[in-house]
Amino acid sequence: GGRRPPSAPASLPGDAGSGASDRSGLRPHTHPGPRQGHGGPAPRKGGHVGAHENRLLASLPPDERLRLVSRLEHVVLPKGTMLYEAGDAVEHAYFPTHGLCSLLVITPNGDAVAVAMVGTEGFVGLPIVLHSETTSYRIVAQLPTAGLRIRAEALRAELGRPPLVHTSL
Repeated sequence: GGRRPPSAPASLPGDAGSGASDRSGLRPHTHPGPRQGHGGPAPRKGGHVGAHENRLLASLPPDERLRLVSRLEHVVLPKGTMLYEAGDAVEHAYFPTHGLCSLLVITPNGDAVAVAMVGTEGFVGLPIVLHSETTSYRIVAQLPTAGLRIRAEALRAELGRPPLVHTSL
């Protein structure tokens, strides 16, 4: 199974970092994220840096993209990191800039079946767009994954603006 990511400073995939690590192998954090222990490591501000690396974000008109990226945060998700379990509240949308996330359905006998993959062409967090509070899937970083995330409330606020962002998602 995957691991739920503790809050940790964002770093590049493969960055060994420094200092002691907890049992998950991630470095401990000194700057807590918006909600510790759930939904990804603590962010690093400056979403505009990698926005062009996600094709969905890159496809937005420049003014819309700039407005949206001002609300994005960098995250790094080690391979196997569980973003959400089926039934979890969706607190963030993730726009991968490197790597791959799997959406898995858990069968009655406990097997995980991949039903979708999301890479740099898309995003994780469709329930936010559909005005749902929870996800139906277990969502796991299939590979070491870097990306940008936005809080659900912030994305919903952007969806209430001119329809270009909403149409793209």
